Amino acid sequence: MADYFDCYVDKSDIGIYSNQDFRKESKFKTTLYIIFSAVLMIEILAILTKVTFISTIADFIFTSLFYLGICFGIWVLICKKKVVIKVIGIILAILIFSVNYLSSTIGALGVGFVLNDWTPRQEIQIDKNIEYKEIPLGMATDDYRGKRVEIYKQIGFLPFERKIIEKVYINEAPGFIYKLDVKYNKTTNELYLYGAETHGNKKIENWNDTIRIK
Repeated sequence: MADYFDCYVDKSDIGIYSNQDFRKESKFKTTLYIIFSAVLMIEILAILTKVTFISTIADFIFTSLFYLGICFGIWVLICKKKVVIKVIGIILAILIFSVNYLSSTIGALGVGFVLNDWTPRQEIQIDKNIEYKEIPLGMATDDYRGKRVEIYKQIGFLPFERKIIEKVYINEAPGFIYKLDVKYNKTTNELYLYGAETHGNKKIENWNDTIRIK
């Protein structure tokens, strides 16, 4: 790990650092390495197990740390002495930061289009530890419309929730209904979805579906 310290220390100034200074710097770098490595592993594990924070703010903070961890990893690669590893780090840096630059140039509206299939249109706490999320699929430029319904359940008393059900409707009535009406029956553990596709002030089709929550 000492090799990437060389990236920001001028060898000609090495004499001004005492052994104690080096130990402090090394301890700081090691702490960063452990923190970001842990964040990366936890985030990957969370994606594989479909677990997220209940709080949207906590999710945002953890995702930001995940991005910082990726940047830190790229920096470590670039500062390695082996040319092959350094080149890989540079290529990854170009790819990552090019995507960031593109996102900044297309503006908030463009980012909104990109994130459309991942941003819930409505989130409803249907029970004490069960949450309903509804995500629209398809944009104005797409030749399809749809909805993805996701059901999350809180993990015990922890501030985490796990996706237990996912159902997708493509080119069906739900895709043309702005928001579905939702009703949950605790006795039967059934979630009722219903709505009406409309054209202007005229109802075209009444639609309903039932999801069994285990």
